[in-house]
Amino acid sequence: MSVIKNDYIAVNPYSRPGLALPVVNKIIMHYTANNGGTAKNHRNYFNNLRDRYASAHIFVDDKEALCIVPLNEVAYQANDVQRYINGSAYRGVPALLSNANFKAVGVEMCLDKKGNITAATFNRSVDVAVELCKKFKLSATDIVRHYDVTGKNCPAPWVNNPSEFTRFKNAVTAKLKARAPLHGLHWRWARRTLYIRAGANWNSKVTFTIPNYYAAQINYDVEKNGFYQIIFQGKKGWYKPSSTLYWFEKNPTVKYEVTGEVVNFRASYKWGSKVVQTKKKGDTALVLRKMKNGWLQVVLTGGDIGYIPDSTKYVRKVA
Repeated sequence: MSVIKNDYIAVNPYSRPGLALPVVNKIIMHYTANNGGTAKNHRNYFNNLRDRYASAHIFVDDKEALCIVPLNEVAYQANDVQRYINGSAYRGVPALLSNANFKAVGVEMCLDKKGNITAATFNRSVDVAVELCKKFKLSATDIVRHYDVTGKNCPAPWVNNPSEFTRFKNAVTAKLKARAPLHGLHWRWARRTLYIRAGANWNSKVTFTIPNYYAAQINYDVEKNGFYQIIFQGKKGWYKPSSTLYWFEKNPTVKYEVTGEVVNFRASYKWGSKVVQTKKKGDTALVLRKMKNGWLQVVLTGGDIGYIPDSTKYVRKVA
């Protein structure tokens, strides 16, 4: 669900010109410099602006984030001239040349009555930036301050204390990298023989086992104490869902078919070793990996591991 609520101002020459925004290369962060003004206050102000050209797309306070200019339209936010370099207007972000208003989305952070960006506003602005990055296929490195674009002291708290801007971008990066919580049933493959518990703790008795490399379902909607419901061949129990420790997220085996009339799978990758299991022509063999000496490591019925030479005389990969 979007953290941004649309509450557009009317089209007018001063704050919503109705011009198409052809591209979004950056997200420009601003602050309102208006102690105690809410997102709604600023929305209403810009809806009635008639004496200058100014606006931004989104206003964020500690309770909501309002989009007052559609994200596919231009907002008059960052093409001002604050300083000059060799007689030319300063433009510090090359990706926004020659007019930042036509190449970026602007986000304004509101201040509390003491002139601070509250923790709630900061965190909501992070969520807004994450949503915008996903929408426009940007990263945290594409977030800039108004100061970076034109030299204006905005957002002043982040110009005076750049580490806060760094903290903001780091928070955006962390959320962009975070995986969304899983819901529903997901297939996983056991990394080793797993002892599934009757209850949601390690001290509970073992109710059944899942052989290594066998598939089971994890129900991410049924959780207790960090344990999740496991469903395997009609049986239900509890186990940890950690993919790296206990489960493969993708089937680690490759399906092969037995081609010999009767094929013996060995306990090690050499002739003469103990026969672990015998399969007949047409049976399935799940190959886990190829050994250096030309043998295959195979997951057999019941989860046993066996070995067979990598030859079409014995097995072949299923197309």
